[in-house]
Amino acid sequence: MLSVDRKNKIYSLFLEKKTLIIKELSKEFNVSEQTIRRDFKELEDGGIIKMAYGGGTLNENILSTKNVEFSVRQKLTIREKEEIAKLIYREIKEKESIFMDNSSTVLSLLNLMDDVAATIVTNAIMVSYELLKFKNVNPVQLGGAIDIRNKCTMDSICLEMLELYHFDKAFISCSSISMLNGITDSNLAISSIRKKVIEQSDKVYLLVDHTKFDKVSLVQISNFNKIDYLITNRKPSDEWIEFLKENNVELIFGEY
Repeated sequence: MLSVDRKNKIYSLFLEKKTLIIKELSKEFNVSEQTIRRDFKELEDGGIIKMAYGGGTLNENILSTKNVEFSVRQKLTIREKEEIAKLIYREIKEKESIFMDNSSTVLSLLNLMDDVAATIVTNAIMVSYELLKFKNVNPVQLGGAIDIRNKCTMDSICLEMLELYHFDKAFISCSSISMLNGITDSNLAISSIRKKVIEQSDKVYLLVDHTKFDKVSLVQISNFNKIDYLITNRKPSDEWIEFLKENNVELIFGEY
């Protein structure tokens, strides 16, 4: 098993079991305890778990209640993000105006996207950097103060610039989704950006992996009646399928 797959599996196990033992995982993955301890330390440095003697415990609802640093989010649920990207990368069309947010899932999308003559607007520094490799894409970086932790602009200047644009499509993510509370996020400023983007877009694609279902974060971005597509890495429950259908949201799911 590759290192990235092992780390991804450990993260998923923490979400499922809350507490894990290093010795047990060492046997399960057939690697040394020191290797598992390093994996744990990486999650602890990102604020995802708390290490204790011989194991670690998940910080409950960490992805919902805490603004996890972008560099950490990049390393979580990697395969899920890649699966989502495979489902939608062909949705980027010639001559379209498109918004892409600062989610780590969008970066996976850029790894597959064709070099099309589209205008792509973003508040994400890393997205702008990746767009520079395309010859035909017209990238637009929204201004404002840069949030170092989230690698994006998200202040009042950024919001004012958004007022100038209208998008054919928007690709956004969030921290959590629930049927009762809608689409929510852990960061107030980023939530405001995403809310404004929804208002300015003809079609909105919400990119969420399976770990974000049935959770609630600090700030509501939107209800589901303003979303056109929900893209996720695996088939959700029948209850979710019916809920999305009732709200006229087209569901696209993968197999991972």
